[in-house]
Amino acid sequence: MLKKSLIVGAGVLLLSGLLVGPRNVCSYVSTGVSKVRGTFKDSVPIAFELDRARQMVKDLEPEIRHHTLEIAKVEVDVDRLARDLENRDERLANQQAEMLELKSDLAEGGSVFVYNKRHYTSDQVKADLTSRFEQFKTESSTRDNMRQILDARRQGLDAARQKLVEMNEAKSQLRLEIAHLESQLKILEVAKTRSEYKFDDSSLSRTKNLIDDIRTRIQVESKLANSEFEPVDRIPVGVKADDDRDIAQEITEFFAEKPSVDGYVGAEK
Repeated sequence: MLKKSLIVGAGVLLLSGLLVGPRNVCSYVSTGVSKVRGTFKDSVPIAFELDRARQMVKDLEPEIRHHTLEIAKVEVDVDRLARDLENRDERLANQQAEMLELKSDLAEGGSVFVYNKRHYTSDQVKADLTSRFEQFKTESSTRDNMRQILDARRQGLDAARQKLVEMNEAKSQLRLEIAHLESQLKILEVAKTRSEYKFDDSSLSRTKNLIDDIRTRIQVESKLANSEFEPVDRIPVGVKADDDRDIAQEITEFFAEKPSVDGYVGAEK
């Protein structure tokens, strides 16, 4: 099956090359591959990509440990070079003092010199001084080279330390960014869940409508019951209008029976 697919694919490429030309085929292929990659990347879940990023940050730890170990080795080497250089400086200082002493003795013009209870001729002292001086120049040059090496090692060590600090800071920053993205993803998932969930409130609406109907029916029944006991279309038998009432006479009699009080209009004095 795979062989057949390869043959078909090769045939398609060959046919495409004949139709559009070999140069254009490469362009079509690269464009198609790019689109496929983009589509595949967009289809990968964000949570999976976050896990992948977290693993990549975790994979930095072995590299950081490796750099830490290398820095420790360089530190040991630098310390050793520094101690060696100090010893050389001390030895060269002693050699310089001895050469100056021999030079001073020769300058006095003596023929025999005594050092540590041993006698030396001026030629022997001169030969020894010459040998000492040549050795001093060689060791001094070596000391200077070692100092340059030590300075270079120290500069490299400082750069490596700074790089290690930057890597640790970058790792910490990446962890914070991943944690922030995870919180944003959780908020997004909650928001999507809320938007996708539809609450069915039809039962609640039906219950409210039923209660409204019951309330309306009770009110209607109450009005009907009251209308049965108090008909509005009956003639009020036994209730007669008092058409013969003399209101003026009633007022005169009312105030005549009262004692004279200020404020009563028409009261007799």
